Amino acid sequence: GCLSFFNVQQDAPAGDLTLGTSAVTSLSLTHSGFVAPLFLHSGQQWSRPFLQQLAHLDLTASCKEGLGLKGLAEALPQMIHLRTLVLAGNGMGQEGLQLLGPGLTALRSSLQMLDLSANGLGAEGLEDLSQILDGSSKLSSLALRGAWIGNDGVDALISLLETIAPHIEDLDISQNRLQLPAVRQLFAAWPETPRLRKLNLSENAVFGAWSSREEEQGFARAWEHFTSKITNLEALYLRATMLGPNLDVLPRVLPHFPAGLKELSLAASQLSAEAWLSLSEFLPAFPKLEVLGLVQARLTDQELPELCSFLRRYRALRVLDLRGNRVSPAAIRTLDQTLRACGLDLKDLRTSSRPTP
Repeated sequence: GCLSFFNVQQDAPAGDLTLGTSAVTSLSLTHSGFVAPLFLHSGQQWSRPFLQQLAHLDLTASCKEGLGLKGLAEALPQMIHLRTLVLAGNGMGQEGLQLLGPGLTALRSSLQMLDLSANGLGAEGLEDLSQILDGSSKLSSLALRGAWIGNDGVDALISLLETIAPHIEDLDISQNRLQLPAVRQLFAAWPETPRLRKLNLSENAVFGAWSSREEEQGFARAWEHFTSKITNLEALYLRATMLGPNLDVLPRVLPHFPAGLKELSLAASQLSAEAWLSLSEFLPAFPKLEVLGLVQARLTDQELPELCSFLRRYRALRVLDLRGNRVSPAAIRTLDQTLRACGLDLKDLRTSSRPTP
């Protein structure tokens, strides 16, 4: 049969790689030195038909040097059927994005998934990206994890959201050092995103403590506006977002979580017994929730009774991840037995040791 997938990983040496006219549609060159020699002067290295048939291209951490980006910039306009492009971990910054801009613009009619995580784009890079993606009606997935957005980049992020809002389904803006004022501004301006199904806000200061009641109320209003625009959301990731310590804000934000969630991650939260009582009282009884992540949520045996009471409402729950918590095996067994006695059919109870069969 024809070769359809080619993968090179982990510090492969630079050199000639001949694939001839094989029908390769998926190419992965992660952590590789092949990118510069393959893409530079691509008309000579590879045939034009070969580039045109590529649908998926993963160059994670493979374009860190200038020649790799230059070669990719030359080749991109020829990849007219490219649907997935992963460029995570290349540290290209705004300058590198500008170099790729014409090629990315040429892919507006085909590109469906773009990963620019860990590239240090910053506020200026996000402004450029918003212009590049304007008119990309097929783009449904965008990853900007660790893009160095920061508080100064929230205006650019809002502008980008407005550009992709009608068609985006999967958005990752985790690890961007967004602090409370910037988060409030972002939520207050969040556009209607009717197709958004998966959202990652992890490792941003979403639920921190405000200095005044008025500011806290302003955040609550912004959160309510935000959640009213993501009503079709199915997966929400809130790892390390400071959920828990600020008990006063919980009754204001918890009732407005999207009711259709199937997956929720509250990993690295700080959930005391009091916080669990608030979650039990105010968080919606998600009828479709199948996966709940509580990795490193500072749970101990003391909080497990409140957790058990909380979980009983989620009849569709199948996966519960408790890894990284200081919970004894005896307490885990009691929790598992109690939930099963209540009719909760857990398929996977993950603990620090190993999943429960």
